Parts: sequence; C-alpha cells; structure tokens
Amino acid sequence: MNRFRSVALIAFMALAVVSGPAISGECGKKESRVAVAYLGNDAERDREWGFVYGKYSVRNDTTNTILFPAYKSSADPAVLHPSAATVEKQSGNGWRDAVSIIEHVNPADGVVEIPAGEERVVLALGAQRETGPYRLKLVTRAGCWVKSQPFSFAPIQGI
Repeated sequence: MNRFRSVALIAFMALAVVSGPAISGECGKKESRVAVAYLGNDAERDREWGFVYGKYSVRNDTTNTILFPAYKSSADPAVLHPSAATVEKQSGNGWRDAVSIIEHVNPADGVVEIPAGEERVVLALGAQRETGPYRLKLVTRAGCWVKSQPFSFAPIQGI
C-alpha cells in the first residue's frame, strides 16, 4: 500500500508541475491583455492548398513575449498548430469545438513569437458552413488561455 501512495504522490506532483501556470497564477490577467480579432478568410491558401483558414490578428499588450506552437512556412502569416488554436461555436449557454480534426496532424515544427506591445497576423483552421457566433481559443506555450471576441466567419466560396 505504501508503494501505491508513493506512486500516487509522484503522479500528483507531476500533474501540478504540468499545470503549473494555471495553479500558480502565472498567467494572471494576461489573457485579458492579449486581443484576438478575426480578420476574414485567407483566400490565397484556400486556392493553393484546398484548406480554408481564418486569419486573425493577435495583439500582445502584456509585458512578456508570448509564444504559440506553429508550422514553419515560407509564406506569412504563420499557421498555428491545432493544439494551440481551437475554433469554438456558441451552443446554448456555452461553447463547443467547431472544427473536428479527423486525420493525423503533423507535430508543430515552429513557434510564433509575439513580443510585448506587438501584433502579428496568424492563421488557424476554420472552414465553417453554419452561421456563428464563433470564437478562437488560443493556448500559449506557457499554458495561458486567450479567447477572441465572438465573430461570424466570412462566406466561403464554393461551399
């Protein structure tokens, strides 16, 4: 029984370290000082790759650089990794995931850095057929959550 308690204690401590930013309050009010705004769809990549991405502006008004996992690409804006960017649809009084990833996604091979006081345009998967409202929910590499204001996607040609 002592071995079980030891294993349980180690597991609990590991969980506390993994979710440390949320428990310790490291994120504080950062999420309220990071503004995310939907700018429209990225039509250029729609034609080239057959995917429709939402284009978003992320403004960092915190005092620290924020980082998001992403894919390296020769074209800007960067595409955020699905683990860092979730599109949600309002459903009743709450929000639910609106984009289901069925196929295997490649691991992130890059990082989007947004220094304090700067703004960057990024892309996140977002082909929608229904009317909104939607929101984009981002998670930084430090584990801090940031949510956009509700928006509706621009109509997608051919869908």
